[in-house]
Amino acid sequence: MNRRHFLSRSLIGGAVALVSPWEALPRRRRGEEIAVERAVFVMGTVVRITIFAPSEQEALAAGSKAFSEIRRLDRLLSIYRPESDISRINRAAGDHAPVVHPDVLNLLESAAYLSSATSGALDITIGPLMRLWGFRETPRQQAPTYAEVLRALDRVGLKHMVLDGKTDTAGLTTRGACLDLGGIGVGYAVDRAVEILRRCGIQRAFINHSGDAYALGAPPDAEGWDIIVPHPIEPGESVARMQLRDQAVSTSGNSEKFVLLEGIRRGHILDPRTGTPGDGFLGMTVTAPSSLTADALSTGFFCLQRKDLEAGIQKTADIQATCVSRRSEEIE
Repeated sequence: MNRRHFLSRSLIGGAVALVSPWEALPRRRRGEEIAVERAVFVMGTVVRITIFAPSEQEALAAGSKAFSEIRRLDRLLSIYRPESDISRINRAAGDHAPVVHPDVLNLLESAAYLSSATSGALDITIGPLMRLWGFRETPRQQAPTYAEVLRALDRVGLKHMVLDGKTDTAGLTTRGACLDLGGIGVGYAVDRAVEILRRCGIQRAFINHSGDAYALGAPPDAEGWDIIVPHPIEPGESVARMQLRDQAVSTSGNSEKFVLLEGIRRGHILDPRTGTPGDGFLGMTVTAPSSLTADALSTGFFCLQRKDLEAGIQKTADIQATCVSRRSEEIE
């Protein structure tokens, strides 16, 4: 069920907080523009969009189209929807490669490219491991054994994925292999929503999809959108404050999503190279030109060691990473 409401305060949610100069009102005139903030429950979380437009009607119309695009992509990408393209690929693993929507094929190709920048720490074939550790359909009480992890790892790896742009097909060659787009799907949806807003003539907007955010343009009389990245484990503390314009930010961490196995918290960001939860950092924030890139790299970088992180950043353009270990560090 979708839940819609207007917000009367600044946009705060997920792993970033937007520092808003119009905190007191849901909309406020700035010259000839009006700021409208709207929140909708979609893709399993609350997505918030702030839009500046000449009228409330234009802002709401553009926002509705952006939310519709996110819902459309959820229908294509969600592993929880049996009719989605990703679910059809997973069911056909080891049998055949289904025809998929061009958006899905494009996203899978991008994921393969971004995986190389993370030394393989980002891998969308991680589905068997997510299931093994109890982060998907079936919860568990005990940590998987070493043998169980090894068996799952046999079905993980981009070598199992086959893409064909000529026939618009995507498949998995190994029975039991499974795609899971939890590390990139949200970023892709945010980018597409931004495209919709631009087509509607919107030049100033901020989209926050539970911590994956994009700053379109800048608010009136400002150089950019001011945001705060909260500390992953210290309430009330912040890791960084930054100003974004035509740029994306994504934060990954294991402090909020985890399972408790044998009295030990196990985070949901798994390292596909080892089959175990990543523990290189407490939190990882990445800014990038696109939300897809920021989302993918924050997930992958979270599992890297520091030397590999520095190498990964050098492989990609216009990337900045802020990591939290025992202290906050910024690596450019």
